[in-house]
Amino acid sequence: MAATASRAKGKASPASTGTGDAARSRPGDSGRTLLPGAGRVGKDHPIIALLGDLDELNCALGAIVSHLKESKSAASKAPVRQIERVQGDLFDLGAMLFARGKDLNAARQKIETMVGQLEGEIVAARARLRPCRGFVVPGGNLTGAAAHLARAICRRVERTCTAAMRKVVSARVLLPYLNRLSEWLFVLARSLNEKRKTRER
Repeated sequence: MAATASRAKGKASPASTGTGDAARSRPGDSGRTLLPGAGRVGKDHPIIALLGDLDELNCALGAIVSHLKESKSAASKAPVRQIERVQGDLFDLGAMLFARGKDLNAARQKIETMVGQLEGEIVAARARLRPCRGFVVPGGNLTGAAAHLARAICRRVERTCTAAMRKVVSARVLLPYLNRLSEWLFVLARSLNEKRKTRER
């Protein structure tokens, strides 16, 4: 699993695999991994599952960024910057799972700022879009479809996060951001399709 738990310090997450000779036996081969504060736990532990889903969402966003950069379109620069910022946010969310005491209060304040930024971008993007009348079938051009896929993954992260709250109270801090992010990704998908004049169904 990628380094989901700590962007700032540049350290691998607790769910990361080890290094060294790939042929030798590793502790993770038995289906267990190290979770700070809990020792070795099963890889289906709710917190490990949440870290994995955050990682998957980050990978989905990375695929959108790569495709936008390959298009070399001037119109792609703004969404690329925004998506890359969100990728960084996801690393921060992983770290927040391990926050306690004053650090947890600081995490709540940071989440409020992050949510406010998403909300501002949602409002601005919707003002440029045609009104959405009814359900939108996921699809469109490749980047728009990929954004819809990322939105669906984000909804799964919300569900995983809700389950993780039974184990770690700090997981609750993440939910407002994840809920807003899924809406942000829906608007992003519509924006990417409209910029390339792809008709929605």
